[in-house]
This record gives sequence, C-alpha cells and structure tokens, in this order.
Amino acid sequence: MFLDYDQTLVDKFQVLLDSNENIGKKREQEVQDFLEEHTELIPTISEVSAQVHMNSIISKFPLARGMITDYVFLTRNSGRWEITLVELEVPEKPIYLADVDRPSFSSDFTRAEAQVRQWKRYVENNRTQVIEALRPIMKPDMDPPNPVEFRYQLIIGRSDTKNLTTERKEDFNKHQRESGIQVMTYDRVINIYRDGIRSKRNVMRASKNRFAFKSLLPNPYHIFSVLSPTVLKLTTEQIADLEKDGHHMDAWKRGELLIVNNKKPISAVQTVLKVGGSLKSLTPAFEKQNGKPDQTDP
Repeated sequence: MFLDYDQTLVDKFQVLLDSNENIGKKREQEVQDFLEEHTELIPTISEVSAQVHMNSIISKFPLARGMITDYVFLTRNSGRWEITLVELEVPEKPIYLADVDRPSFSSDFTRAEAQVRQWKRYVENNRTQVIEALRPIMKPDMDPPNPVEFRYQLIIGRSDTKNLTTERKEDFNKHQRESGIQVMTYDRVINIYRDGIRSKRNVMRASKNRFAFKSLLPNPYHIFSVLSPTVLKLTTEQIADLEKDGHHMDAWKRGELLIVNNKKPISAVQTVLKVGGSLKSLTPAFEKQNGKPDQTDP
C-alpha cells in the first residue's frame, strides 16, 4: 500500500537529525531505530526494480564475525538479482573539510567509506558464501538461476556543506563513480521520501540458520507462498496475527506453502473440491461475506 506524504513524520525525523543528545554508537542506533520504525523513510534505490524483494529489509545482516551491515535489501527482475549493503553513519559527520577552496574529504567520511570498502573486498573474496547466506530467501528464482550483483550504499552527514560549491558537487559525483559506492546524505533520504513512492517494509533479521521478523506488516504478500518454516522463524504473536488475517498457519507450520491467494495451501483447494464446493469460497470477498470454508484436511 502506497502512503501519502507525511510532513509530521519528516519534522520528527528532522528533530532527530538535529539532536545531539546521544553520541557514537548510541547515536547511530538511535537513527537506525527510527528508520526501522518508519520504514517508508528508508531509501531502496535499485537499478533492477522499484519493488524490494519480499517487501523486506534485513537488519544488521552479518557478512562475517565483526563485519555487520546496518541493513541489506534485495531486488530482482527476470534477468538478475541485486543485493545492496547499507552503512548508516551519524548525520553530524561531515563529508568535506571546512576548506571551501579545495574539496577534501573529512576523516569521518574517509573512515566510514573505508568500512564499506572492507565489505566490498570481503564480498569479492567470499562471494559464494555471502550469496548462500541469503539464498534461502531468494525465492522464487529463475531457471536457469539469475546472476547476482552487489551494490553498496553509505548514508552520512548533511547536504549543506556537500553542496557548498560546484567544485564539491563535481568532486562528490566523480568520487562515487570511481569508488562504486553510492553516498547519500540524510537530506537526500528525506528528498527521496518526499518525491518517490512511499510504502512501509517488513524488517527481517538473520536468526542462526533461519530468518525472523523484527516487524511484520499485516497481510504480507508473497512470503508464505514461497518460504517454509525451515527458512522463517515466527513468534507466537506473529502467527496469531496472521491467522486472524486468514492465513492457514497450521498448514504452513506443517510445511505446506500458502500458494492460494498467498494465504491458503493447495490442500484447501482439494478440501473444497472434495465436498463439491466452489473455488470462489476461497476468495477473500467470499470469506468476508460468508465466513471461512471448512479447513478440515481431506
């Protein structure tokens, strides 16, 4: 569902960006917590699709011990997958030094970018391992499988000093092209929210050999029709909420994918046909008017 522009939300975000109550890691986490609570603010720019896979970001996805992204998101089309790894830095960190006459990156920016470069090197040397860690949720895939490309994004600082001169703008754009890292400020994040398509996202996390949801939107689309309990770990509360929305979670927990209207297993179709019913009884409109059909297994 697409959302209207919310100036109140932007104002709250601006207040957070201008705040200096916390510093260091607490400050970074404060910003990330706000974005994960208001996922419509998270920029998910992709070259392959405007639709984020599973409509989900993956929070704190680990590449290796001590090497953890702030979040990852996947996009795909009929020809390729794109995996974007994102680093969030605090808005106070400047991109450039104060010298206006000569564009020079600040030490804060250089250190932040060095961390993302470290990710790039790791992925280049351990590409298969990283892909396989995400492979369980890269469903469905094409036959033959789509190739995978990686992109890197760094969100840091504000736009006022970055755009101070034409020379800085030219230097900034040139550096992005050469580094292969997309850099954006928090002001750019707000502009993307203002001018783009706004929608909320699920927030996932890696959970040992499976994935879990930190937050799960109502009526998630195209998740339980392709991902089984061997891939997803749900809380009791999440299962109860899904059942209220008409998802046949008992069947899903037994390993049946909910491929009918993204809520029901194929066994529901077999049950209806066995008793001579109409498949219309499986549609949400019918259920709303007449109640759910008998879900007893054949």
